[in-house]
Amino acid sequence: MSATLRLTRHIGGIAFASQKWPIEIDKKIIGSIGHGETVDLNIEPGRHTLRLGSKRHLSSERTFEVADGEVVNFRCRGKFGLGAYIIALIKPDFWIWLRQE
Repeated sequence: MSATLRLTRHIGGIAFASQKWPIEIDKKIIGSIGHGETVDLNIEPGRHTLRLGSKRHLSSERTFEVADGEVVNFRCRGKFGLGAYIIALIKPDFWIWLRQE
């Protein structure tokens, strides 16, 4: 049994565009994504948590469910603007915007 996580990183934002972001599923790093890339990762069907980034440059944690043979899609990018930058200095999981499609 297998499902697919498809993650697309859009261009833009303040969160270190030149760096690859670690992809964490269920508290384990399973890959990384670079600026403008789309990656497909095989995962087990069921309920999972997804987070991008590391240390002080993170996304919020997202929970999702995926069935056998299903593809679940997420989009991500760095946040924009001085306000986002200031908030992210205090709240590290504000650096990266992550949404399920």
